[in-house]
Amino acid sequence: MIGYRSKWVLLDIVGGALLVVGCSTSSPSVKNGYDQDKTAYESSKGLFDAEAAAIRSGSQPPDWQEVIQRMDGVIRANTNNSFAWYNLGVAQAKLKQWEAAATAYRRAYTLNSSLHEARENLVKVLFAKGDRREAYQLLAKIVKSNPSAVEARVALARYLLAEGRVNDARQLCVQALTYEPKHIEAYCVLSEVALVTKNYLRVRLLVAQGFKIQPDAACLHDALGQLAHAEGDDGAALAHYERAIVAGPRRGASHFRIGALSLAYRAYQRARAAFEAVVQLMPRRPEGYVNLGIALSALGESRAAEKTYLEALRMAGDTPLPAAHLNLGILYLRYLEEYDKAEKEFRMYLRQSDRDTQRVYAWISEARRGRVRAVAEEDDLSESRDDCLEGTSCGATSDTLSPTSSRPLSKAPDPQLPPSQSDQIQPKPNTSKAFSDIRQSRRSGESQVNTDLEPADPADVRSDFE
Repeated sequence: MIGYRSKWVLLDIVGGALLVVGCSTSSPSVKNGYDQDKTAYESSKGLFDAEAAAIRSGSQPPDWQEVIQRMDGVIRANTNNSFAWYNLGVAQAKLKQWEAAATAYRRAYTLNSSLHEARENLVKVLFAKGDRREAYQLLAKIVKSNPSAVEARVALARYLLAEGRVNDARQLCVQALTYEPKHIEAYCVLSEVALVTKNYLRVRLLVAQGFKIQPDAACLHDALGQLAHAEGDDGAALAHYERAIVAGPRRGASHFRIGALSLAYRAYQRARAAFEAVVQLMPRRPEGYVNLGIALSALGESRAAEKTYLEALRMAGDTPLPAAHLNLGILYLRYLEEYDKAEKEFRMYLRQSDRDTQRVYAWISEARRGRVRAVAEEDDLSESRDDCLEGTSCGATSDTLSPTSSRPLSKAPDPQLPPSQSDQIQPKPNTSKAFSDIRQSRRSGESQVNTDLEPADPADVRSDFE
């Protein structure tokens, strides 16, 4: 509903659509002198009510561009109308105009500090923009100022758990359940806390309690999947992750875990499908792109893998992402024979990581030898062409004189088979740890499976604005 405040539709952080508010005959509680100019207030309120009525009588769901135009008109009449700013932010967020929506929500809350929904929706917008740190800082402020902000508490608990602050995460979820005893996401985060502390009996108890509240809850199946993996039953883990996706198709974390488990067992087609879903659901997270690149490389799609690794680096920005540089270097060295690029990527890896430096320097030397060999072979080929043009026997028929005929092409991996161990590190199943701590085997190859994905926050997993 659209209008002033009588019936609030709470706009939670974890799920549900962004909705606007109901109408009221009373003046809202505001600050910054909004209620000092009664004439301006009454005029603005009358215009707002008229615009709200027009929107309600129109198509449902509303034409969000029309909502923007109508709320702009109200704001031009009175720039201190907090509810017009709020509804403007709602419409802009629906159209994925993130910067504008963030500005509108900030303005709404500045004008009306009781408009808690503006700050909660601002958190979602910040997640959508990729401003995760600012989003979590705002969550902390919401929790501090509003003890009953259940959704904010649970979302902040996820972040603190990812930061290793297990006790703080547990405390926030317990507090959330005090206000809302049937909050399923709180049970899910508590299950993840129990997984981290390896209290597997408590995981089962929490999941059982949670299923009583919401049968077949996606996040609880995901927790059971992590538990099964930790206990060494990867078949059961995969089944639970699949059930999590059936219950919540937009749950990016479950797709990610299926992909990582598929890489571990060299099921590259399945890994590809899983990570393609991850990059659709979590497009600003580079980890999915890195692992998708590994699957594509294993399937022999070298150029597609290159493009995917480069996209991961673009998404990472200034954040170090050594796995992408390492994998790109291997791709250029082994499969694409672009030795200058290979050396560049290996050196970028060495700037960002101190692991396996001796082996990486060996690959740099190999890239340099490959470059010298390629130049020498090209010179030989050029001389052969010159001899043929002069009528001298060149020792080969004319149809062999192609730029690549003088040296064998490196064979791309068979799409039905994994690359050889000499060409790529293969991950091996690790059933002794929680799934998020899987690391690939480092037996003899090079590509690094990046499974260090931190727990995905609700905005990433659910894509609420879509």
